[in-house]
Amino acid sequence: MSGCGKEDAPDTEAPVITLITKALSVETGDNIIPSSLVRSIKDNSDPAPVIVVTIGQQTIAYNEAYTFAVPGDLSMTIRSEDNS
Repeated sequence: MSGCGKEDAPDTEAPVITLITKALSVETGDNIIPSSLVRSIKDNSDPAPVIVVTIGQQTIAYNEAYTFAVPGDLSMTIRSEDNS
């Protein structure tokens, strides 16, 4: 029977990440845990969106320490993925 149940509305909104800071300076040998840079992650339909962290060309764990072993400039990207 069609129309008997309510179907879930499609997820059309991407998660919103609020950072504590937009720029960060670290020294060679310093450690950082990417999650410590995030104030909040909110999503309208997914209580636990996937968090992807990239430093330079390397994907790293969101909740684990990363050591900056090589001097130089690197960019860090923190993004969230869901069904939208």
